[in-house]
Amino acid sequence: MTALILGRRAATTLLTVLAVVTLVFFMMRLLPGDPVEAMLVEAGAPPGMVERWRERYGLDQPLPVQYAIYLGSLAQGDLGESILYRRAVTSLVAEQFPSTIALSVTAFLVALLLGGAGGLAAAMRPGSPADNAVRLLSTAGVSLPTYWTGILAILLFGATLRWLPSGGSGTWRHLVLPALTLGLASAGVIARLTRASVLEAAAQPHVQVALSRGLPRGLLITRHVLRNAAPAVVAMLGLQAGFLLAGTAITETVFSRPGLGRLLVEAVVAKDYPLAQGCIVVAALTYTIANAVSDTVADFLDPRVREP
Repeated sequence: MTALILGRRAATTLLTVLAVVTLVFFMMRLLPGDPVEAMLVEAGAPPGMVERWRERYGLDQPLPVQYAIYLGSLAQGDLGESILYRRAVTSLVAEQFPSTIALSVTAFLVALLLGGAGGLAAAMRPGSPADNAVRLLSTAGVSLPTYWTGILAILLFGATLRWLPSGGSGTWRHLVLPALTLGLASAGVIARLTRASVLEAAAQPHVQVALSRGLPRGLLITRHVLRNAAPAVVAMLGLQAGFLLAGTAITETVFSRPGLGRLLVEAVVAKDYPLAQGCIVVAALTYTIANAVSDTVADFLDPRVREP
């Protein structure tokens, strides 16, 4: 049964990535303008050179042929050559991806710590001032746009107080503001779901029976409440990993931080098809793997799924 579930999730991952690749491939080519023509004509290149460069990148071929060639190259691990940088997309992505992973993982830990602790504290005393404060802050975190939060963080902690760098990379201090900015929105989602899951688990009949029998509160929470609330929270963490990965595009741009998200923004603006497609393929693959892992862990934690 476990092997069947894992096989289905692996197939779902591959189909999801293929669907994303196909969608991005055709959407990029629906954008007005030609990337090679825009780049070379502005530089004063003759028409003959434009045609040679279009042939170099396969843009002179019919769209179905371009798609087939791209899928064949992708199957061999070849993401193509960037029109903007004139370098292999694989090397560009490999340079920027570690910075994005560092930001995403740090933001994820911030969200998990703040959201998990806040949601648990709110659920322990429903209706209390702490519960109301957590619900208010979580709603604000979810509602505020990431770019707006980032700009406020730069103005307050970077420009006014000068506690932290307002942009760039290089040290852990450059990571603090972007990670906090990106993690706050996810912290709100995690806090709300944690609170709801814990309250639902605490209302189960077997928990009430254990409480009436005088089981210590700490043991009751760890053995019954958290164990039953964990699967829903863990399953949602995979979705939040995707949200954080997508949010790096805005966060890296606001904080002038190198990374895959900022590279994707540059590629879309320049209509660099191979680079944009390569960035999205890597991001989609990372997200689907993270989501599959979180679902697998959630199933392992859920006794109803583990029962034969």
